[in-house]
Order: sequence, then structure tokens, then C-alpha cells
Amino acid sequence: MIVVPILAIASTIAVVWSAYKYQTAYVALIDALPPQFQDGLNSKFAFPEYVLRSTTPLPTQADYVESLVGFCCATLGIALLCFLYENQVVGAIVFVMFIAFSFLTIRSWKVYRANCSRQPFQDGAQ
Repeated sequence: MIVVPILAIASTIAVVWSAYKYQTAYVALIDALPPQFQDGLNSKFAFPEYVLRSTTPLPTQADYVESLVGFCCATLGIALLCFLYENQVVGAIVFVMFIAFSFLTIRSWKVYRANCSRQPFQDGAQ
């Protein structure tokens, strides 16, 4: 069963990497949020809404989307580990989480790609 340690290590790396990317994007955007969303609690809820706006720098958006991809990989790995350990109920719950994260990631990636393809406005040109 060499698959189990490989999945466990890969899932752990995906979680740590995703948390790092998410925190990098969060710290980069926190000062740009409106004043009512700059405190610790409200900023956590406002961050996903503001990070993919066209006014947010593209590298910050990329970090956010990359963190979502990592969380998708991590939840898939954890679901597979649960199934390998014959814990179908928990595996099914985590697999449903993977599907939900996948839809969120695809939707966010589409918004990010649309923001990448937008042409910046020239002075006086619209």
C-alpha cells in the first residue's frame, strides 16, 4: 500500500501550499478593501467577493485561483484516503466537498481569465 503515504504527503503539501497562496492573496488585498471590511472578521467574508474584481491586480487573483486549485487537489486526496481506509461515509462527504470546490474553482478561473483578457483603457479612449 505505497499509495497511502504518497496520497497523505501530497494532500498535506497541497493544503500547506494552498493556505500559503490564499494568505498571500489575502494580505495583498486587505488594505484595498473598503474601510468597513478591513477588520479581521468582515474581511474574511468580503475577501472572496473582492479578490476577483477587475480592479484587483492579476497576480493577487492568480494566487487566489491557485489556492483554490490546491484545495481541490487536497480534498480529492483526502477523499481517496478515506475510501482506501474503507470509510465510505466520510469519503463521500469529502468527495462532495471536492465537487463543490471544483465548481467554485472553475467559476473563479473563468472570472480570472476574463479579467486577464480585458484590455486596459487608454487615456481618453473607451
